[in-house]
Amino acid sequence: MWQQPNLPDVRACLVAHRPSASADVGTCRHGGLETEDPSTAQTLPRRAALILALTWACSAGADVLVQGPGFVLSDGNVVNELESLPAAKERQTRADPRRLRQLVDDLYRRKAIVHAAEQADVTANAGVRNRLARARELELTRIMADRQREEAAEAVPDMTARAREIYKTEPESAAVPEKIHVRHILLRAGSDEERQNRRSEAQALLARLRDGQDFGELAREVSEDPGSAQKGGDLGYFTRGKMVKEFEDAAFALREPGDLSDPVETRFGLHILKLEGREPERQRSFEEVKDVIIGNLEREWVKQEVEAWRRAVVSPDRAEIDDAAIDAFIDRMREEKAPTPADAPSVTQ
Repeated sequence: MWQQPNLPDVRACLVAHRPSASADVGTCRHGGLETEDPSTAQTLPRRAALILALTWACSAGADVLVQGPGFVLSDGNVVNELESLPAAKERQTRADPRRLRQLVDDLYRRKAIVHAAEQADVTANAGVRNRLARARELELTRIMADRQREEAAEAVPDMTARAREIYKTEPESAAVPEKIHVRHILLRAGSDEERQNRRSEAQALLARLRDGQDFGELAREVSEDPGSAQKGGDLGYFTRGKMVKEFEDAAFALREPGDLSDPVETRFGLHILKLEGREPERQRSFEEVKDVIIGNLEREWVKQEVEAWRRAVVSPDRAEIDDAAIDAFIDRMREEKAPTPADAPSVTQ
Protein backbone atom coordinates (compact mmCIF):
# COMPACT_ATOMS: atom_id res chain seq x y z
CA MET A 1 0.00 0.00 0.00
CA TRP A 2 1.28 3.50 -0.84
CA GLN A 3 2.39 5.57 2.09
CA GLN A 4 2.83 9.33 2.16
CA PRO A 5 6.55 10.06 2.03
CA ASN A 6 8.39 11.79 4.82
CA LEU A 7 8.51 15.35 3.49
CA PRO A 8 11.84 16.42 5.06
CA ASP A 9 13.49 13.32 3.61
CA VAL A 10 11.96 13.94 0.20
CA ARG A 11 13.00 17.60 0.32
CA ALA A 12 16.58 16.59 1.12
CA CYS A 13 16.57 14.09 -1.71
CA LEU A 14 15.22 16.67 -4.15
CA VAL A 15 17.92 19.11 -3.16
CA ALA A 16 20.54 16.42 -3.65
CA HIS A 17 19.17 15.59 -7.10
CA ARG A 18 17.79 18.97 -8.14
CA PRO A 19 17.72 19.52 -11.91
CA SER A 20 21.01 20.82 -13.21
CA ALA A 21 21.57 23.47 -15.82
CA SER A 22 21.44 20.70 -18.39
CA ALA A 23 17.71 20.53 -17.77
CA ASP A 24 17.42 23.82 -19.71
CA VAL A 25 14.81 25.31 -17.40
CA GLY A 26 14.70 29.06 -16.87
CA THR A 27 14.18 30.09 -13.24
CA CYS A 28 13.79 33.13 -11.05
CA ARG A 29 13.96 33.31 -7.24
CA HIS A 30 11.30 34.37 -4.76
CA GLY A 31 12.18 34.08 -1.10
CA GLY A 32 14.79 31.42 -1.75
CA LEU A 33 12.43 29.25 -3.83
CA GLU A 34 13.08 28.52 -7.49
CA THR A 35 10.11 29.18 -9.77
CA GLU A 36 9.61 29.20 -13.49
CA ASP A 37 10.52 32.34 -15.37
CA PRO A 38 7.40 33.62 -17.14
CA SER A 39 9.36 33.61 -20.38
CA THR A 40 9.78 29.86 -20.12
CA ALA A 41 6.34 28.91 -18.89
CA GLN A 42 6.16 26.12 -21.44
CA THR A 43 8.72 24.22 -19.33
CA LEU A 44 6.31 23.86 -16.41
CA PRO A 45 5.02 20.39 -17.41
CA ARG A 46 8.54 19.15 -17.96
CA ARG A 47 9.77 20.50 -14.61
CA ALA A 48 6.71 19.16 -12.83
CA ALA A 49 7.24 15.71 -14.36
CA LEU A 50 10.88 15.70 -13.31
CA ILE A 51 10.08 16.75 -9.75
CA LEU A 52 7.32 14.13 -9.60
CA ALA A 53 9.74 11.45 -10.77
CA LEU A 54 12.36 12.52 -8.23
CA THR A 55 9.74 12.62 -5.48
CA TRP A 56 8.62 9.09 -6.31
CA ALA A 57 12.20 7.81 -6.44
CA CYS A 58 13.11 9.41 -3.13
CA SER A 59 9.94 8.35 -1.32
CA ALA A 60 10.43 4.80 -2.54
CA GLY A 61 13.97 4.73 -1.17
CA ALA A 62 15.35 4.40 -4.69
CA ASP A 63 18.79 5.58 -5.80
CA VAL A 64 18.83 7.90 -8.80
CA LEU A 65 21.29 6.37 -11.26
CA VAL A 66 20.88 8.80 -14.14
CA GLN A 67 19.19 12.20 -14.21
CA GLY A 68 18.64 13.49 -17.71
CA PRO A 69 16.88 16.55 -19.08
CA GLY A 70 13.30 15.89 -18.04
CA PHE A 71 13.62 12.30 -16.80
CA VAL A 72 15.08 10.22 -13.98
CA LEU A 73 16.40 6.66 -14.11
CA SER A 74 16.39 4.97 -10.69
CA ASP A 75 17.61 1.61 -9.50
CA GLY A 76 13.94 0.65 -9.17
CA ASN A 77 13.50 1.17 -12.92
CA VAL A 78 16.38 -1.20 -13.58
CA VAL A 79 15.00 -3.82 -11.17
CA ASN A 80 11.61 -3.62 -12.88
CA GLU A 81 13.29 -4.14 -16.25
CA LEU A 82 15.25 -7.11 -14.88
CA GLU A 83 12.08 -8.73 -13.56
CA SER A 84 10.43 -8.40 -16.97
CA LEU A 85 13.14 -10.56 -18.58
CA PRO A 86 12.83 -14.35 -19.01
CA ALA A 87 14.05 -16.08 -15.86
CA ALA A 88 17.26 -17.46 -17.38
CA LYS A 89 18.23 -14.10 -18.91
CA GLU A 90 17.42 -12.30 -15.66
CA ARG A 91 19.78 -14.61 -13.74
CA GLN A 92 22.55 -14.12 -16.32
CA THR A 93 22.16 -10.34 -16.26
CA ARG A 94 22.11 -10.08 -12.46
CA ALA A 95 25.32 -12.11 -12.23
CA ASP A 96 27.24 -10.18 -14.90
CA PRO A 97 28.37 -6.59 -14.14
CA ARG A 98 28.86 -5.86 -17.83
CA ARG A 99 25.33 -6.95 -18.68
CA LEU A 100 23.95 -4.87 -15.81
CA ARG A 101 25.82 -1.81 -17.00
CA GLN A 102 24.58 -2.41 -20.54
CA LEU A 103 21.02 -2.63 -19.21
CA VAL A 104 21.41 0.69 -17.40
CA ASP A 105 22.82 2.29 -20.56
CA ASP A 106 19.99 0.87 -22.68
CA LEU A 107 17.37 2.15 -20.25
CA TYR A 108 18.97 5.58 -20.20
CA ARG A 109 18.89 5.77 -24.00
CA ARG A 110 15.29 4.58 -24.07
CA LYS A 111 14.17 7.16 -21.53
CA ALA A 112 16.09 9.91 -23.33
CA ILE A 113 14.43 9.05 -26.65
CA VAL A 114 10.99 8.75 -25.04
CA HIS A 115 11.47 12.17 -23.46
CA ALA A 116 12.51 13.58 -26.84
CA ALA A 117 9.37 12.08 -28.38
CA GLU A 118 7.21 13.65 -25.68
CA GLN A 119 8.88 17.03 -26.19
CA ALA A 120 8.24 16.72 -29.93
CA ASP A 121 4.58 15.93 -29.14
CA VAL A 122 4.59 13.04 -31.62
CA THR A 123 1.33 11.70 -30.18
CA ALA A 124 -0.46 14.68 -31.73
CA ASN A 125 -0.27 12.67 -34.95
CA ALA A 126 -3.19 10.25 -35.39
CA GLY A 127 -0.96 7.67 -37.07
CA VAL A 128 1.37 7.62 -34.10
CA ARG A 129 -1.53 7.22 -31.69
CA ASN A 130 -2.78 4.29 -33.77
CA ARG A 131 0.65 2.64 -33.61
CA LEU A 132 0.79 3.09 -29.86
CA ALA A 133 -2.71 1.68 -29.46
CA ARG A 134 -1.78 -1.32 -31.60
CA ALA A 135 1.41 -1.89 -29.59
CA ARG A 136 -0.65 -1.76 -26.38
CA GLU A 137 -3.12 -4.32 -27.71
CA LEU A 138 -0.36 -6.67 -28.82
CA GLU A 139 1.38 -6.40 -25.46
CA LEU A 140 -1.86 -7.05 -23.58
CA THR A 141 -2.41 -10.09 -25.79
CA ARG A 142 1.01 -11.45 -24.82
CA ILE A 143 0.46 -10.61 -21.16
CA MET A 144 -2.85 -12.48 -21.08
CA ALA A 145 -1.31 -15.50 -22.81
CA ASP A 146 1.54 -15.52 -20.28
CA ARG A 147 -0.95 -15.22 -17.44
CA GLN A 148 -2.96 -18.16 -18.72
CA ARG A 149 0.20 -20.26 -19.09
CA GLU A 150 1.19 -19.51 -15.51
CA GLU A 151 -2.27 -20.39 -14.20
CA ALA A 152 -2.37 -23.58 -16.26
CA ALA A 153 1.12 -24.57 -15.09
CA GLU A 154 -0.06 -24.36 -11.48
CA ALA A 155 -2.99 -26.66 -12.23
CA VAL A 156 -1.19 -29.43 -14.13
CA PRO A 157 -2.43 -32.85 -12.98
CA ASP A 158 -0.13 -35.73 -12.04
CA MET A 159 1.15 -37.22 -15.32
CA THR A 160 2.99 -40.22 -13.89
CA ALA A 161 0.39 -42.82 -14.94
CA ARG A 162 0.19 -41.39 -18.45
CA ALA A 163 3.99 -41.36 -18.66
CA ARG A 164 4.12 -45.08 -17.74
CA GLU A 165 1.55 -45.81 -20.43
CA ILE A 166 3.63 -44.00 -23.06
CA TYR A 167 6.79 -45.79 -21.90
CA LYS A 168 5.09 -49.17 -22.42
CA THR A 169 3.36 -48.40 -25.72
CA GLU A 170 6.20 -46.41 -27.32
CA PRO A 171 9.39 -48.27 -26.36
CA GLU A 172 11.33 -46.64 -29.20
CA SER A 173 11.11 -43.32 -27.35
CA ALA A 174 13.32 -44.78 -24.60
CA ALA A 175 15.79 -46.53 -26.89
CA VAL A 176 19.44 -45.46 -26.89
CA PRO A 177 21.00 -46.24 -30.29
CA GLU A 178 24.35 -47.96 -30.68
CA LYS A 179 27.29 -45.55 -30.63
CA ILE A 180 31.00 -45.93 -31.24
CA HIS A 181 34.15 -44.05 -30.26
CA VAL A 182 36.53 -43.51 -33.17
CA ARG A 183 39.81 -41.77 -34.00
CA HIS A 184 40.87 -40.95 -37.54
CA ILE A 185 43.72 -39.61 -39.64
CA LEU A 186 42.76 -37.55 -42.68
CA LEU A 187 44.78 -36.95 -45.82
CA ARG A 188 42.92 -34.27 -47.73
CA ALA A 189 42.14 -34.96 -51.39
CA GLY A 190 39.37 -33.19 -53.26
CA SER A 191 39.32 -35.16 -56.51
CA ASP A 192 39.54 -38.81 -57.59
CA GLU A 193 42.99 -38.13 -59.01
CA GLU A 194 44.25 -36.63 -55.76
CA ARG A 195 42.83 -39.51 -53.75
CA GLN A 196 44.56 -41.98 -56.07
CA ASN A 197 47.86 -40.12 -55.78
CA ARG A 198 47.72 -40.11 -51.96
CA ARG A 199 46.65 -43.73 -51.53
CA SER A 200 50.24 -44.99 -51.25
CA GLU A 201 50.86 -42.37 -48.56
CA ALA A 202 47.82 -43.61 -46.63
CA GLN A 203 48.98 -47.24 -46.95
CA ALA A 204 52.37 -46.27 -45.55
CA LEU A 205 50.73 -44.63 -42.54
CA LEU A 206 48.55 -47.70 -41.99
CA ALA A 207 51.67 -49.90 -42.02
CA ARG A 208 53.29 -47.73 -39.33
CA LEU A 209 50.18 -48.10 -37.17
CA ARG A 210 50.10 -51.87 -37.63
CA ASP A 211 53.73 -51.96 -36.60
CA GLY A 212 52.72 -50.46 -33.28
CA GLN A 213 53.06 -46.67 -33.64
CA ASP A 214 50.69 -44.79 -31.36
CA PHE A 215 47.62 -43.65 -33.31
CA GLY A 216 47.18 -40.40 -31.34
CA GLU A 217 50.80 -39.35 -31.84
CA LEU A 218 50.69 -40.09 -35.58
CA ALA A 219 47.38 -38.22 -35.95
CA ARG A 220 48.86 -35.14 -34.27
CA GLU A 221 51.84 -35.40 -36.61
CA VAL A 222 50.21 -35.95 -40.01
CA SER A 223 46.39 -35.64 -39.89
CA GLU A 224 44.99 -32.79 -41.98
CA ASP A 225 41.72 -32.52 -40.07
CA PRO A 226 42.08 -29.26 -38.11
CA GLY A 227 39.18 -30.15 -35.83
CA SER A 228 40.65 -33.37 -34.44
CA ALA A 229 44.37 -33.55 -35.27
CA GLN A 230 45.53 -31.89 -32.04
CA LYS A 231 43.26 -34.26 -30.10
CA GLY A 232 45.02 -37.27 -31.57
CA GLY A 233 42.30 -37.69 -34.18
CA ASP A 234 39.69 -38.26 -31.48
CA LEU A 235 36.10 -37.83 -32.73
CA GLY A 236 34.44 -39.04 -29.53
CA TYR A 237 31.30 -41.14 -29.53
CA PHE A 238 28.74 -40.80 -32.31
CA THR A 239 25.67 -42.66 -33.57
CA ARG A 240 24.62 -43.54 -37.10
CA GLY A 241 23.56 -40.62 -39.24
CA LYS A 242 26.23 -38.23 -37.93
CA MET A 243 28.99 -38.85 -40.49
CA VAL A 244 29.15 -39.14 -44.28
CA LYS A 245 27.99 -42.58 -45.41
CA GLU A 246 31.37 -44.01 -46.51
CA PHE A 247 32.97 -42.98 -43.21
CA GLU A 248 30.03 -44.26 -41.16
CA ASP A 249 29.91 -47.65 -42.89
CA ALA A 250 33.64 -48.23 -42.36
CA ALA A 251 33.49 -47.04 -38.73
CA PHE A 252 30.57 -49.27 -37.71
CA ALA A 253 32.16 -52.23 -39.53
CA LEU A 254 35.02 -52.21 -37.00
CA ARG A 255 34.21 -54.78 -34.33
CA GLU A 256 36.74 -54.64 -31.49
CA PRO A 257 38.51 -51.73 -29.78
CA GLY A 258 41.90 -51.31 -31.42
CA ASP A 259 40.71 -52.41 -34.88
CA LEU A 260 42.07 -50.33 -37.78
CA SER A 261 40.36 -49.72 -41.11
CA ASP A 262 41.86 -49.76 -44.57
CA PRO A 263 42.03 -46.29 -46.17
CA VAL A 264 38.48 -44.99 -46.59
CA GLU A 265 37.59 -42.58 -49.41
CA THR A 266 35.14 -39.71 -48.82
CA ARG A 267 34.70 -36.33 -50.47
CA PHE A 268 37.14 -34.96 -47.90
CA GLY A 269 39.98 -37.29 -48.81
CA LEU A 270 41.44 -40.51 -47.39
CA HIS A 271 40.81 -41.62 -43.79
CA ILE A 272 42.34 -44.23 -41.54
CA LEU A 273 40.04 -45.17 -38.67
CA LYS A 274 40.66 -46.75 -35.27
CA LEU A 275 37.87 -48.06 -33.03
CA GLU A 276 38.29 -46.99 -29.41
CA GLY A 277 35.04 -48.24 -27.94
CA ARG A 278 31.47 -49.34 -28.62
CA GLU A 279 28.26 -48.96 -26.63
CA PRO A 280 25.48 -51.27 -27.88
CA GLU A 281 21.90 -50.19 -28.29
CA ARG A 282 19.96 -50.37 -25.05
CA GLN A 283 16.58 -49.55 -23.55
CA ARG A 284 16.51 -46.92 -20.82
CA SER A 285 14.51 -47.68 -17.70
CA PHE A 286 11.33 -45.78 -16.87
CA GLU A 287 13.13 -43.95 -14.07
CA GLU A 288 15.74 -42.71 -16.55
CA VAL A 289 13.17 -41.20 -18.93
CA LYS A 290 10.32 -40.42 -16.54
CA ASP A 291 11.16 -36.75 -16.06
CA VAL A 292 11.50 -36.16 -19.80
CA ILE A 293 8.18 -37.84 -20.63
CA ILE A 294 6.32 -36.09 -17.81
CA GLY A 295 7.86 -32.74 -18.82
CA ASN A 296 6.64 -33.19 -22.39
CA LEU A 297 3.16 -34.16 -21.19
CA GLU A 298 2.94 -31.18 -18.86
CA ARG A 299 4.00 -28.72 -21.57
CA GLU A 300 1.46 -30.18 -23.98
CA TRP A 301 -1.28 -29.99 -21.34
CA VAL A 302 -0.51 -26.34 -20.63
CA LYS A 303 -0.45 -25.58 -24.35
CA GLN A 304 -3.87 -27.18 -24.84
CA GLU A 305 -5.32 -25.33 -21.85
CA VAL A 306 -4.10 -21.97 -23.17
CA GLU A 307 -5.46 -22.76 -26.62
CA ALA A 308 -8.83 -23.75 -25.14
CA TRP A 309 -8.93 -20.44 -23.26
CA ARG A 310 -8.03 -18.52 -26.41
CA ARG A 311 -10.72 -20.24 -28.47
CA ALA A 312 -13.31 -19.46 -25.81
CA VAL A 313 -12.34 -15.79 -25.65
CA VAL A 314 -12.35 -15.26 -29.43
CA SER A 315 -15.35 -17.48 -30.15
CA PRO A 316 -17.68 -15.90 -32.74
CA ASP A 317 -20.56 -16.95 -30.49
CA ARG A 318 -19.58 -14.15 -28.11
CA ALA A 319 -19.83 -11.41 -30.74
CA GLU A 320 -22.33 -9.98 -33.18
CA ILE A 321 -20.67 -10.27 -36.58
CA ASP A 322 -22.07 -8.31 -39.50
CA ASP A 323 -20.80 -10.31 -42.47
CA ALA A 324 -22.44 -7.95 -44.96
CA ALA A 325 -20.62 -4.96 -43.46
CA ILE A 326 -17.32 -6.86 -43.50
CA ASP A 327 -17.79 -7.86 -47.15
CA ALA A 328 -18.65 -4.26 -48.09
CA PHE A 329 -15.53 -3.04 -46.30
CA ILE A 330 -13.34 -5.57 -48.14
CA ASP A 331 -14.80 -4.51 -51.48
CA ARG A 332 -14.20 -0.85 -50.64
CA MET A 333 -10.60 -1.52 -49.68
CA ARG A 334 -10.00 -3.38 -52.95
CA GLU A 335 -11.35 -0.45 -54.91
CA GLU A 336 -9.37 2.20 -53.06
CA LYS A 337 -5.78 2.78 -54.02
CA ALA A 338 -3.35 1.94 -51.22
CA PRO A 339 -1.14 4.93 -50.35
CA THR A 340 2.44 4.81 -51.60
CA PRO A 341 5.26 5.56 -49.16
CA ALA A 342 5.44 9.08 -50.61
CA ASP A 343 1.71 9.58 -50.00
CA ALA A 344 1.69 8.20 -46.46
CA PRO A 345 1.34 10.82 -43.72
CA SER A 346 4.49 11.68 -41.80
CA VAL A 347 4.63 11.67 -38.01
CA THR A 348 5.59 15.33 -38.25
CA GLN A 349 2.40 16.25 -40.08
